[in-house]
Amino acid sequence: MWHWGTGFVKTRMIFPKFEAPDVFSFLSPNIFVLPIVTRNPAVAHDAVLPHKTAKIELYQVHDEESHLSYPRPIYLATFLLPPIKKDAAIVEFLSQCGPIQRHSSNHPASRPFYFAPEARTFCFYLNFGHSLAGVLMEIQNIMLVRSSTLADLAKFLLPSDQATSNDNPRYIPWERWGPANTRWFEGDFNSDFEFPVYGTRFVHRMPPDEDPTSTQLIRMFDINPYAIGRNVEEELVESEGETDDEGDDMYADEESMIVYRNYTTTSIIEGGLHFVDDVHSSLPYREVAKDVEYDKEFSILVDEESLLLLTKEDVFRVYTM
Repeated sequence: MWHWGTGFVKTRMIFPKFEAPDVFSFLSPNIFVLPIVTRNPAVAHDAVLPHKTAKIELYQVHDEESHLSYPRPIYLATFLLPPIKKDAAIVEFLSQCGPIQRHSSNHPASRPFYFAPEARTFCFYLNFGHSLAGVLMEIQNIMLVRSSTLADLAKFLLPSDQATSNDNPRYIPWERWGPANTRWFEGDFNSDFEFPVYGTRFVHRMPPDEDPTSTQLIRMFDINPYAIGRNVEEELVESEGETDDEGDDMYADEESMIVYRNYTTTSIIEGGLHFVDDVHSSLPYREVAKDVEYDKEFSILVDEESLLLLTKEDVFRVYTM
């Protein structure tokens, strides 16, 4: 890791072969997050963890004044993800998050586009390879979590007097931190050349059908409590939309081809295929789904107020939130 202003090495790390993460993200100006999968049982933390364990490691960079030589970073904690089956083929484990918003006194923060820094969305991609009739197919799982959950690691750490000889006090089991603070999705989430995370929102394009038309579906997941707390029932009355039978609030605006829905119930990804057990997650979020009349292949770039659809022909369209 290099210092942007000076070009000097700020910190460095060495990983076992095939264990190095593909990406990293900043949780704060001096704390960064590494998504790692232990693929080799011989180096899986001295056999404390089984191999093929997906985990999120947090490290802190030393203060420049106290450590001018930029040594290895300070290890803080490891958030463990749900146990993965031994025969599951892991293609990649990635992370994405948007930048930290900074507002000057001349431009104060204002809603609805403002989000608190601690509420930023971290998106983790866990992609599995699955062989079907001799053809390798990728099945993506994404996990959304607030940055405040990772930053507040102290409340999840097990006190040293409660740890046994087989426990690492810096390992945080999935059951202790995950189900109530994350939201998992399973489907076709392509992470190539896309930057669909900004603030509290994650955006993706649904894969086209076998018979593509000029209309494509874009889904946005927002974990901002302000967005989730909006009164859907009032919007439903004003728009004369439809209700939902699954217990979550939903309304549809046929004129703009937008569907809004709040999810507050627990979702489950069944175990057995890739995960050992069922994966439960309950982080509330609002989904906004919009049909876009566009027949081109595109990637998505999102900022505070807009969606940009980028094509290979160097053409883009802009949609406001």
